[in-house]
Amino acid sequence: MRVSRSKKTGRPKGYAFIEFEERDVAEIATKTMNGYMMFHKTIECHMVEVPHRDTFKHGNRDWKFVPTQTI
Repeated sequence: MRVSRSKKTGRPKGYAFIEFEERDVAEIATKTMNGYMMFHKTIECHMVEVPHRDTFKHGNRDWKFVPTQTI
């Protein structure tokens, strides 16, 4: 899983990528979660056939929250 975050603040941008080993499992997850309501927001799910090679680059990076007032 890769959650996209702001380089400046470390807060999530509101979208993420999930990689599955099996295509069938990914299709089931996409169909099931598309339109699902979570925390008062509707989830949109899409399948990507061939992701960009840098999609999961630096995926294990530690993020430190920086309050907006200190920026």
